[in-house]
Amino acid sequence: MTLLKRTYEEELGPRGIDAWKLSIRKDPQPRQQYSMTLISAITQKESLANQFVEGGVSAEVFEKFIYHLLKEVRERPEMKDRTVVVVLDNARIHHSDALWVTAKRFGVFLLFSAEYSPWLQAIERNFWLIKRKLTHEELRSR
Repeated sequence: MTLLKRTYEEELGPRGIDAWKLSIRKDPQPRQQYSMTLISAITQKESLANQFVEGGVSAEVFEKFIYHLLKEVRERPEMKDRTVVVVLDNARIHHSDALWVTAKRFGVFLLFSAEYSPWLQAIERNFWLIKRKLTHEELRSR
């Protein structure tokens, strides 16, 4: 037997049945070719900051976004001495030590919403509208 020819067990599997034929899904799931993530900060009155990131967002990228956001907010004369509360969901990147240090540096409070409760996040409605618009329009460029 040559090395190029597969043995009976390799071809059919140890139990005599090809594992691929047993799989529920015959075709492999197509890979997503390109993805973008939107980070956004809003108040009850306005959108404060938005940032698009290629791929996913790391804790470091999120912390830098929050740092620049809070720096800009605290530079506003009307916001210097006001209480600022940042409401976040329970994503892992929202619990980094660097984020807590940044919040303390700018004198803001971090408030985490209950787990699995996107309806408590006002930003989720905005994300839903943006996603709906993007999925119904053909994007021609990256």
